[in-house]
Amino acid sequence: MKTLCMAGMLLAGVAGALAGDVVLGVNGKTRHQIVVPDEYANPIARASVEYSARLIQEVFATNAITMEIVAESRKDADKHGIYLGATRFAAEHGVDISRLDGWQNIHKAVGKHVIIAGNDMTNPIQPGTPVATKIRVPYYVTLHSTAEFLYRYAGARFLKPGDDGIEFLPVLVVSVPDDLNTIQEPYFREHDWGYYKDDIYLFNIANHAVKFQKIWSMWGHQHPVAVPYAKYGQSHPDYFIQSRSLRVKNTDHLCYSNEEVRELIYKHILEKCDEGYEIVEVGQPDGFVPCGCEACHDLYGIKPGTCTHGAPAGFRGTISSILPMKAVYWWNTMSGSCRSTCCRSSTESRGRISMPI
Repeated sequence: MKTLCMAGMLLAGVAGALAGDVVLGVNGKTRHQIVVPDEYANPIARASVEYSARLIQEVFATNAITMEIVAESRKDADKHGIYLGATRFAAEHGVDISRLDGWQNIHKAVGKHVIIAGNDMTNPIQPGTPVATKIRVPYYVTLHSTAEFLYRYAGARFLKPGDDGIEFLPVLVVSVPDDLNTIQEPYFREHDWGYYKDDIYLFNIANHAVKFQKIWSMWGHQHPVAVPYAKYGQSHPDYFIQSRSLRVKNTDHLCYSNEEVRELIYKHILEKCDEGYEIVEVGQPDGFVPCGCEACHDLYGIKPGTCTHGAPAGFRGTISSILPMKAVYWWNTMSGSCRSTCCRSSTESRGRISMPI
């Protein structure tokens, strides 16, 4: 009796999936093929789509389903398609990936066909500094869209980095709603997880931990770049901390009571906003050392030798009150000490560079 009941439940599950759904695979069989573009707009698009196609193949293979990868011009007309990236089919059915913003991506059913696509492209900002270059990550949007699709509908679970990090839950019927038409984007943007060389970090991308793309960063330590001692140490020693009645001219640590210092930091933020960055990390030098001058003590109440982030924190608060941004926010990074500011444009800020604290 138990066996009969179980068989009845399985049949009911299949019938439920078949009713009003696009069935991509069942009982080791499929009527679908994976269709990729004939041409790619850039190498990032090719890498994203080709990785996505292999990933779909692997997921379906775990359910004993073989699915071919074909270029759009060579697709089998007798089969339905899972169309990846910027295919002609997607464009003909109302999917304009150029209108998708950043990591936005689309899942869409068209009859028995399915479209999975995003606007794969290089990072539009190409930083010149070695540090910034390490965090320049492309938009592998179709890959993120594919991973999310497989998570939702095909039992894929991305549990850890590496080739052995994907687990597959057995799925009796792989299907999607026949009215599927959603635009989504990752839940979480992060900045501290490591990306090196040109690797595609599927674990991060699949788990919605994608990089902020238009971010200027020196690992949070912006102040020394805005006021470098190599440029100002000799001509403006008063920009830097005082220790035992003497100014230290070869240090990253600054005298925050100096109005010119605050103005230089503020101007640097505006410059980066105008270059196209949406986020500029604003933070004191690493291993913050407070200035020992009387003006800094009177302004912040910080005594030399006492470790605190009070002076930079107060300074960051001033920036957030002065910059006329569409959005200004701070957040803790994993280190717990750096803050960032989000900026859209500094056009309205010109002529307003006073820095009262």
